[in-house]
Amino acid sequence: MKRVQLFEFEDFQWFPGWLRTCMTNLLVVFNKMMGVSDVLVKFIADISKEKKITHIVDLGSGAGGAMPEVQEILATKYQMNEVQLTLTDLYPNSDALKKFNKQEKPKLTYHSDSVDATDLAHAPKGLKTMINCFHHMRPEQAKAILNSASESKEPIL
Repeated sequence: MKRVQLFEFEDFQWFPGWLRTCMTNLLVVFNKMMGVSDVLVKFIADISKEKKITHIVDLGSGAGGAMPEVQEILATKYQMNEVQLTLTDLYPNSDALKKFNKQEKPKLTYHSDSVDATDLAHAPKGLKTMINCFHHMRPEQAKAILNSASESKEPIL
């Protein structure tokens, strides 16, 4: 079956930010309902231990997604307290910036500048994750992301 590239309204810059925030908040709820974090934790724990990775950079984070919960589980169940998480997005979520950049959890931050997943050389260093966002990429963008990860010699999940 041939792949059809459709669009999602929230992918456009003109889309109202408040509505994009509502949609990405809904994804956080769905992730929790589906147990996405539990599945991700196992992969990330294994990779992090094998490669001695202490920094995770989530691309396309929206309202935060599953990764803040993943970081918490890594710390509590796997005693991986040193793991730092940086959330990023092409269109950083202002509500999530305020929420995650409080000093309550200094190892969890939301990058305030736009991060283009197709140009990982300019993204913060660390294990890259793309949870709920890779499907947004056209085939040429997906290839650019994977090539960029290969060229920067950083793992991507």
